[in-house]
Amino acid sequence: MNDLPLEIITKVMSYIPIECVAEVASTCKLWNSILNDTVTWIQRLENIGTYAGPEILHHVLFDKAAMIKYYKMCTRNLLRNINMDKDIGSWSGENTGPNELNWSNVTGDWKIEKHVGCNEFPVEAGPAKANTVTSYMACEREQDINLAQWLPDIEKLLKDDFQLKISWKVWIAPRYDCKSSYDAELIFEDNSEIVLAEDFHLDAGKNWTSLSKRISTKNFKFSYYEMGKDRQFWAGHYGVKILNPKLTVKLVKGDM
Repeated sequence: MNDLPLEIITKVMSYIPIECVAEVASTCKLWNSILNDTVTWIQRLENIGTYAGPEILHHVLFDKAAMIKYYKMCTRNLLRNINMDKDIGSWSGENTGPNELNWSNVTGDWKIEKHVGCNEFPVEAGPAKANTVTSYMACEREQDINLAQWLPDIEKLLKDDFQLKISWKVWIAPRYDCKSSYDAELIFEDNSEIVLAEDFHLDAGKNWTSLSKRISTKNFKFSYYEMGKDRQFWAGHYGVKILNPKLTVKLVKGDM
């Protein structure tokens, strides 16, 4: 591989996952130099469709840790503990307020299960050990997101000719014998809202359905809100099942 043109090696190296960079860089001096070179980082950012121009490089170019944080901001799911399965069991309205499991303002009677009363998880949804399921009362939960923890100067950039492109996707399913509904939205620091799904009705059945939406915003602080319930008010966990909610973000300049 070392016999290839440098630009080809750089292109190939730019696709190496972040978690593997240290191991690959230890192979030889050339690869270590390429993997830590600014050109490779620019290529890596361009590969994922986020901005890698001089304005952003001014903030992260000479700080490898900052560069990695910016890259991770643009590649990871911003939501954590997405299926609440770090704590298998029931969640009740007593679990209000911030907690170590990432969700806050948890109300209603949530439960963690594994495709009970519906089809198995679709392959397209990605890996999952469990899903959350709601009950006869409205079950709500939120996560707060502040992108400044990943890019401290993001507020300054967004005041200029930059914006955030946010992509959202989730998989939901009813139970085979009960109707249910689902809501999701983003709530910004100025109390404005963007509805992702509003009173989305699911008839009794077994199939998983994916919902998705893309939005543009200059807000870097926001909360992700979800609510689900069954529409027949049966006692027990017969409400909508929620799997792998995902929020990703890219920083773009102008109308990129």
